[in-house]
Amino acid sequence: MATSKDPDDDAILRRIVIEELSEAEAKRLAVFIRDVRGSLISRLDRLKDRKSMKARTISALLRQSNQIHNELYQRMSGQYREGAKSFAGDQADWRKTNISNSIDGVAVGLSTRQAVAAMDFNPAIGRHSSEWFRELKQNHQRRVAAAIRQSFAEGDSVASAAARIREVTDYNARGLRTFVRTSYSNIAANVDLATYKA
Repeated sequence: MATSKDPDDDAILRRIVIEELSEAEAKRLAVFIRDVRGSLISRLDRLKDRKSMKARTISALLRQSNQIHNELYQRMSGQYREGAKSFAGDQADWRKTNISNSIDGVAVGLSTRQAVAAMDFNPAIGRHSSEWFRELKQNHQRRVAAAIRQSFAEGDSVASAAARIREVTDYNARGLRTFVRTSYSNIAANVDLATYKA
């Protein structure tokens, strides 16, 4: 009969904890996407009516969109990084305890620096985590720009353009959630592998 010290039971519980942690982190970071949406819609609202949505106005809005994305995603990247570092250290501590319980001894644990180094590279996609995050920002930026251009091309009202931006930023928020969940699973796997090697 398994006890509370059973490594397999611990591993199952840990997977649940990782899912909960990644979900909480995605919600925390989604605030930045809401800020992007709010800033863009606020700028749209200043246009007052459809007649003012001229080509130069749209060009200015696209420039502002890029600026907003760059600023807010830079802040989001810092928040993500801090959360990921904390999670990597926590995962290293958990895996050390899990291994120690399975061998009835004391396993070697990773230092914080080693845990962070392990989290940074994803061998499955061959990229550093910062590259992965930068690609997320660029994808979100492109979708918003496409929505703005489409609204102008189709002669949308300001209200319709705002609705289109809301729709695409909601889609981006779902993409962020997928990114964080995948990222945390990857960090756990990388930290576990580094711990086993140690």
